[in-house]
Amino acid sequence: MNDNYPSIAECSQMVLEKNKSNVNFWSRSVKDDDFVTVRLGVGNGIAKIDVSAPEKHFRLDDDNLLENVYKGVDRYKELSNVPILLILKSIQ
Repeated sequence: MNDNYPSIAECSQMVLEKNKSNVNFWSRSVKDDDFVTVRLGVGNGIAKIDVSAPEKHFRLDDDNLLENVYKGVDRYKELSNVPILLILKSIQ
């Protein structure tokens, strides 16, 4: 995600240096979902994928592997250090 949405400072540097090596930045068009999307900074965000586990049920025996699955699902619902974006295309 950080590669897809460079910081404003990185964007400015690419424009000033006319850095054509960053194809991802220069190849965006109006039809792309990320066209004129600007990264404001980084922070916490909700994952865009749905990770699920089997439904919890009462068990007589402890299942350590299943407990680890539940912990993993809970841990990855929220991500840290992800780009916080401003989508200018939707502003009218």
